[in-house]
Amino acid sequence: MIGYFLIRLGADSEKEIRQIDSIQSYSADPFSIAVSCKQVPKGVSPGDVAVIWLGTNNNKGGKTPWIQGVRALGRIEKISGVGGYSAAKTVRLSLGVVLPRSITKMDIVTKQSRRYPDIAGMPVLGVNNYSSQVVQRIDPSESGQSLRSLFAALDGILPGMKSKTLAVYPDLMEFFLDRTMPGFSPSLPSHELEEEDDAALLTNSAKSSREIDDDGLEPDDDRDSEIEVPFDPSKIDIIAKPMTISSLEDRLDNNELDLTPDFQRQANVWDVKRKARLIESILLRIPLPSFYFSEDLDGGYAVVDGLQRLCAVFHFKNPTLLNSTTGANLGQLKLKGLQYLKELEGSTFADLDRKFQRRISELEITANIIRANTPSAVKFNVFARLNQGGMPLNAQEIRNAIFPGEWRNELRKLAESKEFVDATDGKVRTSRQQDMELVLRFVAIWQIGAPYFRPSNQTLDEFLNTTVENVLCKWDSRKWEEASDAFYHAIDAAGRVRGKHAFRKSANTQQRKPINRGLFEAEMIVYGSLNAKALSQAEKSKKYLGKLFLSALAENKDFTQSLLYGTGSPESSNARIAVLNRIVAEAINA
Repeated sequence: MIGYFLIRLGADSEKEIRQIDSIQSYSADPFSIAVSCKQVPKGVSPGDVAVIWLGTNNNKGGKTPWIQGVRALGRIEKISGVGGYSAAKTVRLSLGVVLPRSITKMDIVTKQSRRYPDIAGMPVLGVNNYSSQVVQRIDPSESGQSLRSLFAALDGILPGMKSKTLAVYPDLMEFFLDRTMPGFSPSLPSHELEEEDDAALLTNSAKSSREIDDDGLEPDDDRDSEIEVPFDPSKIDIIAKPMTISSLEDRLDNNELDLTPDFQRQANVWDVKRKARLIESILLRIPLPSFYFSEDLDGGYAVVDGLQRLCAVFHFKNPTLLNSTTGANLGQLKLKGLQYLKELEGSTFADLDRKFQRRISELEITANIIRANTPSAVKFNVFARLNQGGMPLNAQEIRNAIFPGEWRNELRKLAESKEFVDATDGKVRTSRQQDMELVLRFVAIWQIGAPYFRPSNQTLDEFLNTTVENVLCKWDSRKWEEASDAFYHAIDAAGRVRGKHAFRKSANTQQRKPINRGLFEAEMIVYGSLNAKALSQAEKSKKYLGKLFLSALAENKDFTQSLLYGTGSPESSNARIAVLNRIVAEAINA
């Protein structure tokens, strides 16, 4: 297993520091340095990743001839020396990436402030780290030690770090796939009250695979980055008002409170102990964190943030109502595992004294209502910002919440169809609605019409949101039938021409790669647009077509980039379609 370390060069490494500091561009070739030090942590091994920090050359931490900060990235080549932890050792490092200048802690705090909370627990860079050790371990699994956030911050301050790193150390790609929404949500006073929406129960199997992401697809830098849709902040319309549990229960009883909106993954996922601890907190008069609801045009509310807490309360107070509104089959909740009110252990709501029942029924919560007249782009951003903890909602889940309508059912039919499931080998995860987004990406480009080039100056989310709101929401059944026919034809055509490699960056006798989102939409469009004669010719020439495809992957930089970086941009989408059209034309006319 690869380890990660921060190497803090100091007075004993002045020669090496000056060598590194003399480099002022990303063009330097890799070179090696040797660092003498003591207190080398156990487990440091050749191949481990090293972040190089230029430190002070004096024991008072005073001004130095160079700027102290992160200056390079490399790999540990060798550790020599005998003896225990306090013995002198020599650590030999190969430096493959040298930044044009040092990036200080203040640079990150001021220029990449949204990322700093995810870095604040790191050695040297952290807020409370005063160790002068030369070799200090970075543990990416620990809070505040995110290498993804650190690398994103470095590349944001000195663009080019990412491309240089991946050119030298391609195996570090996983640290440039920003799977967490940048930002910081302060933890609440009591972990019992945190609204995590049960990420632990929904991670399925958190694989560290560098080939397949959490959705069963090839990692996509664009879809794992921060959701960005421009909006006018002045149009945010959110009101805060107090509400009681009884008033929310009344809304639930009258179908005016939706605990299972289309964008929520699952209700009632907390275990009994966690629910009981929440009830105990209420009985102890500990205030609950705020709740967020999205208002519809009829005045109904859908839960945006606070679902599990509400389910816990209703499971205890009125399980029959909860079951009828969520489709659950829960028995009466009994309090178990209480910390303070142990005399209530095993009690149901009906068993409680009237004073305790009132504390639950009359509990006043702060309800933040996202008003129905809030523009769609604004709602989209509000949802994204509210769901930055635990397992944040992705763009498609938010889209399903913002734009109600038949379009969701139509996309779901296509995503659940045998044709789609077979063509993707059932690899695309359905729990996060990424199957629906893949289908939407095809439909959105298809409805543009030939030559299927997306308009410029729109992010992928802007394009998909605009298409849903202004086009798909207005389609009648006949238009959806036309779109469905095009979808099924495209799936079939891609399979006939590309076989088992359809939608993948592989061909012919190569080992099959994971599904690539960009290739999915492009191949669906290109092969789905072929007439019967052209499709038959492409199918007969599929071996040669596969050879041309592999050549394009190896030699056409624009094509390769369109499948790796900024894949959701209109430029990337248009480039993919243009290159595939040329490949098909050459194969057919050969």
